[in-house]
Amino acid sequence: MGFIQTQYQQWRTEQNRRPWSISLGITVPIFNPNKGDMTKRKLEMLEAEGEFNTAKNDQQAGLEISREKIKSLIKRYREMQAMTENLNVGAVATTLQQIKDSNPMAVVRMQNNLIKLKTMTTRLQQEIYLSYIEFLSYAEVLQQQPVRNFLSSELNPILR
Repeated sequence: MGFIQTQYQQWRTEQNRRPWSISLGITVPIFNPNKGDMTKRKLEMLEAEGEFNTAKNDQQAGLEISREKIKSLIKRYREMQAMTENLNVGAVATTLQQIKDSNPMAVVRMQNNLIKLKTMTTRLQQEIYLSYIEFLSYAEVLQQQPVRNFLSSELNPILR
């Protein structure tokens, strides 16, 4: 039903009829007046779904890239540690000092190179930690309650 309406029509009294009348109307759905709104809402819904799928794909790609980056950094870190451990500066320094014409600068350069190697190892370790935090962010576990210390082996909760 579209509407019900009452009317007072004074000219009907001149015709010896009652001046009151009731009108009744129905809506015929030949045309859909909400079609534009519905199409707009469907388009907005499709856009939101597309954005959601894009964000989900970006998250998955970021997660995989972070995982591979961590693996690569750990491999490089272990190689650097092995190089540092295999480099026995003390034994080489005593050998160089036992040579008659030994140059003390050679020992200093060797120790300087060892310090550079340790610095690079420390930077790699820092990069591993940062990549791990990035990985946890993509995995969406950083904001889960209770907040946990992911750098400890026991994953202890962080108390406020």
